[in-house]
Amino acid sequence: IASDGQVVVKFGNILAKHCLDQRCSTELLRAAEHTQSVSSQLGIVARVKAVTGESKASSELLLSNVQNLVRAVQHVLRAAEAACVK
Repeated sequence: IASDGQVVVKFGNILAKHCLDQRCSTELLRAAEHTQSVSSQLGIVARVKAVTGESKASSELLLSNVQNLVRAVQHVLRAAEAACVK
């Protein structure tokens, strides 16, 4: 899932470079940067969980990070839609 987040980041960055509206481009870059951070964080949490094993707290933390990544990806997609409309 974290690597799929990286694909969305690349998509957002490419689209932002070609966007003519500066405000939309800036918003898209900001959303992509946030998604990059959340995706990296999820990768770290997943690796730690793989080493430490099963615990309710680690599972909840992993799930929370996945939900954060989904929200971040949705933000990139909304910003991409706005950039394409303008």
